[in-house]
Amino acid sequence: MLSVTSCFSPTLYKKHITRFWPLWALYCIIWLFAMPVNLILNHAGSYSVRYTAEGFANITVLDMLPKFGLWMAVWFGGLAAVAVWSYLYNNKAVWLIHSLPVRREGLFLTGWLAGMSFMALPNAAVFLLTLAAEASAGSVNLRVLGIWLLVQTCFCLFFFSFATLCAFVTGNILAVPAFYVIFNGVFMGIFGLIESVLHNLVFGFAKLYGAWPAVYWLTPVYQFYERVYVNYDKVEGVITNATFFGTATVLIYACVGLVFSAAAFVLYRYRKLELAGEVVTVGWLRPVFKYGVAFCGSLAFGSLLFQMFMSVLPNKAWSMLFFLLLCGAISYFAAEMLLERSFRVFKKSWKGGVVFLIIIAAATAAIEFDVTGYETSIPTAGLVKSITMSDANTPPYDDYTNTDIVVDDSDAVAEVIALHASVVGNKSAVEAGLSALDYMDKRTPAGNISIENGTAQTFRLTYIMQDGKEIERYYTVPVTAEILSDATSPASRLLAFLNRPKIIESGFFPAGTDETNLVEGYLSFPSEKDGWQDVTLTAEQAKVLYEGVKKDLADGCLGERFLLQDKEYLSTVCANEIVLTFYRPGADEKNDTVSLSFHPQSNSKGVIAALQSLGLLDADHNLVTYLEQKQWR
Repeated sequence: MLSVTSCFSPTLYKKHITRFWPLWALYCIIWLFAMPVNLILNHAGSYSVRYTAEGFANITVLDMLPKFGLWMAVWFGGLAAVAVWSYLYNNKAVWLIHSLPVRREGLFLTGWLAGMSFMALPNAAVFLLTLAAEASAGSVNLRVLGIWLLVQTCFCLFFFSFATLCAFVTGNILAVPAFYVIFNGVFMGIFGLIESVLHNLVFGFAKLYGAWPAVYWLTPVYQFYERVYVNYDKVEGVITNATFFGTATVLIYACVGLVFSAAAFVLYRYRKLELAGEVVTVGWLRPVFKYGVAFCGSLAFGSLLFQMFMSVLPNKAWSMLFFLLLCGAISYFAAEMLLERSFRVFKKSWKGGVVFLIIIAAATAAIEFDVTGYETSIPTAGLVKSITMSDANTPPYDDYTNTDIVVDDSDAVAEVIALHASVVGNKSAVEAGLSALDYMDKRTPAGNISIENGTAQTFRLTYIMQDGKEIERYYTVPVTAEILSDATSPASRLLAFLNRPKIIESGFFPAGTDETNLVEGYLSFPSEKDGWQDVTLTAEQAKVLYEGVKKDLADGCLGERFLLQDKEYLSTVCANEIVLTFYRPGADEKNDTVSLSFHPQSNSKGVIAALQSLGLLDADHNLVTYLEQKQWR
């Protein structure tokens, strides 16, 4: 009789199914309770549109996918891979399995089909049972159920294939879930760490925007969260229909999953069985693992230690370098110990460690000495199309606080560029001022109030150039009374720009928020005896107050920005809040509105005159500054 080998083993397939039945049974039971059982138990007499027969068929089934279905695939895809490839990590088991008359192609195909069956077959069963439950409830949506089956199976295909690739990279069963979790977020983690280090080393660094779209695609769970979702159609606030988005993304990742499976098969073809127990079994990946661990450990733990001791350390760059080198060396030799499964690795691998540390030191030095000119680069005014200032978040805390300021006229552009140049030209003074803030008492008690003496003010500049290129910088500058007394300081220039009347007015009133869209108003009065008293304004009253607000904004008597909450701020800005509500421009529903809030000032003559004409000011209802309010306590 001839000896033959097989490309598929029904016996081994059956063994996988019966041995690991708790895994696929649990997956199936969870989905049964989430879908058909859920419908049967809740559709009769439900007050929620999602659990009526029609709502479940049209809406709830799709609701299951973006979050619940995704995480079911993540967890069970990983567990299925660990289960079916578990024989690879035990010396006795791996030799026994490979002594069977089944080629490696057959072993791989059998294991892969078994692992996918743990999820694909329950998916099919849940599909059929949910279809039957919908039919019994009187509302069937075969298209939605088909979308659920396709998307959920593609989720499972990708994550099982991803975990399978991780399984063939290592010979240690404990390393499989570790690699699976790490590789799902490694690129986002690495770029986050790089940005963290660059924020500490590069003056004005904002973000690695150009790289992040690719990083998102390399972080599948995040990309699924962002691109796979359900959009709801509503009538008078009630959901009437749901539309699923993200099918193309899911299919792309499913194809990538097949590529991962093919790569895993190639690794299996050339896998050395005697490497069972090794952390990394692929020869060319061993140095990638070693230097990758060293690099990530250097950035992660080096940044952490630097943040812990930053306030007591001298020069920022060289202090950071010390921690990067220390943690990089420890991580390098720790990775080598994992690979060699021995503590005696220094003599053999110290040269590679030295080379790695030299590269880290050279990169840090290049950043500190600004060899690329990034820190000193300032756009030329004539080449700038527009500038957006954001993240300033200055008091008083109203609707202007978080508004992005966009300027494109030549005067405003020149003023922002002058501010930018002032920050760059005063780099040493800015860094010294920020360090000094760590040691000063930022607030001084004055009776029963507290006066702010110093703070750090951030702002972001985004340049759109004439050629479409985008340049971004992010700065933090120190603010004290002494610094603000110098009109040429970065803080003073920033404050002057923020208080341009046209900029303040545009920041408060976006397009479409004029008196024709005004709906109502609201005004709060602080009271020493009664706490807060609120007054609701009709549309006509709100229009009178709107005119007063517009006049004060034009006169610079409302919306003034402050960088310090000092005595001038406390005695100028009122605790009262004015809220004007407008229909949102282009809204489909009348209840879709936008509300804008203001804090009047003690010199807001237009607002005061408007309130007096409306008869809203009297002995018990008045404008009260923060200083007056604090003195009540």
